[in-house]
Amino acid sequence: LYSVKINAIKLWFSKEMLIGIQVFYQQNDGKIIIGKENILNLESLEEDSYTISNFQLEDFDYVKTIGGSINEKGCIDSLNFSSCKGKKMECGEKKEKSKAFALNISHYEVPICLYGYLATLNGN
Repeated sequence: LYSVKINAIKLWFSKEMLIGIQVFYQQNDGKIIIGKENILNLESLEEDSYTISNFQLEDFDYVKTIGGSINEKGCIDSLNFSSCKGKKMECGEKKEKSKAFALNISHYEVPICLYGYLATLNGN
């Protein structure tokens, strides 16, 4: 059994791409650990030019699939998640020339963290 699991994922999407992500973790004792908000500069965007989506998991549920698409510029333009109990979320919008991807999560694996990097685009 794992001592921590992904409890929720918060995503910020503009019309073009993923602009932010934040992950919330839950320890076995129920304590929630709040990951850092990794977001491009929201101050440079109008409030109605992006959406916020949340993928919240219940107790004894965990992330089972993660996939999405990457646009021609190498940016994520859509993401989708599903849980072992069948909860699903899709956000963003796959563009015509985007390429689909899926993380290779085996039947026996339970993702316990997300990490990566955030690029700078147009000075933001």
